[in-house]
Amino acid sequence: MHKRYLLTKLYEFGDAIINMKTGEAFLATADFSLPYIRKGRHKREHVADLFGKVILFNFTDNKYMCIEASKVQYLTPLSKILNNPSRDIM
Repeated sequence: MHKRYLLTKLYEFGDAIINMKTGEAFLATADFSLPYIRKGRHKREHVADLFGKVILFNFTDNKYMCIEASKVQYLTPLSKILNNPSRDIM
């Protein structure tokens, strides 16, 4: 998946389940304005090179992480799993 496309979809979905090509899946967001994320002290990965990578907050492991966009297989919006209306409808 291309980095720009991944970020666009993450901002559109809000929270999403990210499935990696390695088989790993986790709940994440690119929206760092949430009160839970802003007030907490969470683990952070050291990032030296961001070329082709995206910084996310991983709710599953309760930490910030940096993933390679090319290793993302697909995204599933959390609203689809919970049967909630998307942000466009609200």
